[in-house]
Amino acid sequence: MRVCVIGAGVAGAEAAREAARNGADVTLVDSLGGPLPDWRSWPELICGEKAAEPRTPARRLPPEVTCAFGSTIVSVARGSAVAEGGGMFRADRLVVATGSIHERISFEGRGKPGVTLLDSPEAFARFGRDLCAAERVLVAGEGARVLQVAERAASGGRGVTAVITSWQHAAPGPLAAKVLCDAASRRGVSVRQGRVDRALGPRALQAVLVDGEVVPADALAVAPRRVPRRVPHPASPGRLGGVRVGFGMETTVPDVFAAGGCAELSEGNPPQATLEDELGPSGRIAGANAAGGRARMPLNRRFSTHLFGLLWTRVGTGVSVAGAAGLDVIGERADDHSSCAMVYDRAKGDVLGMELVGDESHRELLPHFTGRLGTLRSLAYDGALGSSDISMVSETARLGLEAWSRS
Repeated sequence: MRVCVIGAGVAGAEAAREAARNGADVTLVDSLGGPLPDWRSWPELICGEKAAEPRTPARRLPPEVTCAFGSTIVSVARGSAVAEGGGMFRADRLVVATGSIHERISFEGRGKPGVTLLDSPEAFARFGRDLCAAERVLVAGEGARVLQVAERAASGGRGVTAVITSWQHAAPGPLAAKVLCDAASRRGVSVRQGRVDRALGPRALQAVLVDGEVVPADALAVAPRRVPRRVPHPASPGRLGGVRVGFGMETTVPDVFAAGGCAELSEGNPPQATLEDELGPSGRIAGANAAGGRARMPLNRRFSTHLFGLLWTRVGTGVSVAGAAGLDVIGERADDHSSCAMVYDRAKGDVLGMELVGDESHRELLPHFTGRLGTLRSLAYDGALGSSDISMVSETARLGLEAWSRS
């Protein structure tokens, strides 16, 4: 079995490794001539915390994988991938893992000194150096990335305003948002929703126009959200223009699979979202199935990130989209540093989504919540989940069970 993997990022490397482990003859193709830091580690470059890890993991690939770096794929079809200049890679099965790119952002004054578009590792590092001379900082754009950047920018004791324009997938629910905003405030970060209209100042930046309000700032960083990197292919597109896939990472074209930020899962919870936050698992599933396996992505998917000393985790249907789906939400805030909310079906009492904010203690729960989440009753009284570390989950489920019983 010959497998060609297009893209040497995390998803592509995992796909190549898994396909080779299952006995396939694997070729890994990427346009890069050398390594590039993985974009999720770029905020760590601010304030020189540490160097971002290389994206191209050729040194960790098994020797059975043939690497063809420096080849840009311009189109994909069943059985072949065409490279720029007319070269062609033929294979029995293909895995498209071309990743994602930053969405274009445009506003008046974006070229002024003091304005940084965070679209490369160099830009993050440059912004970190510029902070030394800044007193009033504004960070705007995609929610999770804005909060990560704002947290690092505030580490020097300067005042930081975080303006959230959009969320990559779903925004945090009201309880989680309150806990995160309170944690941000304790670190000197003010959080608001809005949009940057214009960078102001006769030459260098002096203020930012946000939804018609002038906000003083001498440093502005804009973090665009990520969208699928598009390569012409015959497979059906997803809502965001990526490659639509099923639970086995299969596309609508036989023998063509996709994984990572360029792939959009057509079903599951949440629906129609890219696999940007599940690079490794989606890559492994695509690689295994390209080599003849039958692996499947879990129905309920999860997102997790560290913000202001807390771990924000979401599994399944998001709280912020529950109302539009006709689902009920129950929430419990244990203290100023933690919260739990559950999305449930009022007809059966099934839990379809969960959102947790707190310390690292709830990380051990994640393996339990990748399949069926359970019911309000099982989560309220299941002894296996009854430790003090997760009492907030049990208490929230009990509140939901009482509300469900009355309905």
